[in-house]
Amino acid sequence: MKSQFRRVVSNTRFFRFFLSSLFGLFLDVTFAFCLTKIVGLNLLLSSSVSLVSVAVLMYFVHEYWTYGRSESSISLSRLAYTLVSTIFSALGRISSIYVSSRVLGFGDTHIYGQLFVASIFSFSLNFLLVELIFSGSRNSPKF
Repeated sequence: MKSQFRRVVSNTRFFRFFLSSLFGLFLDVTFAFCLTKIVGLNLLLSSSVSLVSVAVLMYFVHEYWTYGRSESSISLSRLAYTLVSTIFSALGRISSIYVSSRVLGFGDTHIYGQLFVASIFSFSLNFLLVELIFSGSRNSPKF
């Protein structure tokens, strides 16, 4: 178990994924916050729009930098799988925000806290799915 953890931590790809995801998380939370506070959308809609918008950008970051190889090129199948993973992440995020805002009663208060918890959940789910998509064959995910 420790050797597997060391292998993952020493992997440059892991750190690239982590750094690019931090960048994506910053963009995502900032965009969702602006859509809520400036545009006036509710938090659930803002968070969903933001997540999908940033996911398209992150596909290109992962394709050419995180998992990039000399033969990297746009792959419609990886883009489609990335968008599917985003849908699953969005469902996880929406569920988390629904629970915090509606079930726990926070509503549209404590937006950063709700987005932070929901983002950690969706980040973890997205990491697992993107690893499956990009770590296998360059043509298809290894499910």
